[in-house]
Amino acid sequence: MRATTNADQRSTATANLPSLDIELLRRTPGTEAESYIDLAPDTERLDAPVAGETIVNDANFSRLCQAVPGLREEDGFGVIAQRLGYRSQPIRHDYVSLTHLVDGSMLLITAHEVYVVEAGDFIAIPKQVPHVIAPIVRGGKGPAEWDLLFSDGIVQHLTQPFLQDAPMFPPAESACVHIPAAQARAMKSCTNRMVSAYRESGFRLDLAVFGAIMELCHAYNAAATQLGKVPEIQKRVQRIIDDNLADIDIDTIAQHLGYSAGYLSRRLKKETGRTVGSFILEARLDTAQQYLSHTDMSVARIAERIGYASVSYFYKAFSKRYHQTPLEYRAIFNDAQQSS
Repeated sequence: MRATTNADQRSTATANLPSLDIELLRRTPGTEAESYIDLAPDTERLDAPVAGETIVNDANFSRLCQAVPGLREEDGFGVIAQRLGYRSQPIRHDYVSLTHLVDGSMLLITAHEVYVVEAGDFIAIPKQVPHVIAPIVRGGKGPAEWDLLFSDGIVQHLTQPFLQDAPMFPPAESACVHIPAAQARAMKSCTNRMVSAYRESGFRLDLAVFGAIMELCHAYNAAATQLGKVPEIQKRVQRIIDDNLADIDIDTIAQHLGYSAGYLSRRLKKETGRTVGSFILEARLDTAQQYLSHTDMSVARIAERIGYASVSYFYKAFSKRYHQTPLEYRAIFNDAQQSS
């Protein structure tokens, strides 16, 4: 088995890192790589991992090291590059993955959340969390990502009590942590330095690489902690929106809070950097994707339920956020169910 050598994988986006080309591996049966990507007949069934009852492919760090030249199981760590041009099956893995989307866009879907990941973003995927990655393919090219993989051994080493500000990776079966590009500048800089050290070491976990990993982990901690701080005014606004989703506007929210619309708008913008309208839009589209993935309700009915008088406007708003039309989005879940 060899790393893919197509032009996309040699681009600066993938930075000449060890690469995983799933489509290539699927066309190469009878190898250890096949066991990493294919559904085993005795794979455990889960009650509701992503969309209905599906079979989940268990990815194993040991098998991945055998599938991708350049990775070493004894390191407990690796960086791989992928150019995603496929719609993956539901998967979970026995390692923590910190993914940096270098270019393009993708959706990462779990049982309880849908993450819209854009170029420059990071997303930490804990162990044993079933998820589906849906790349947005434009012009025949999917997004490119760097996957930083941490097995149990290195996670335990990085979280020893004697380390100040010990990195707090997402624990097994917890929620993913999505860090948008605007909050990930320090992480991006650390990642670039770490990848450079990793290439220079011949893809080995030497002291320079380990030091860069520590620096990256501290930057991740700082970004994740900041994201977890939600202003009280935001919590109150979100509760009102959720309770009145089909018929809500800034005047109604202001009235509930005892503020003028102007004061509410200024305060929310100051404390969160966002407008009232953006919170309303986010709540409506979050509800829409739940209806699309878990019911057979028509698109017109969904638009009405979440407060859109115009179906075409709903289509436009939904497609802008998720890079998919509502029907294309629903098809992702149909595909997952058909793989069961």
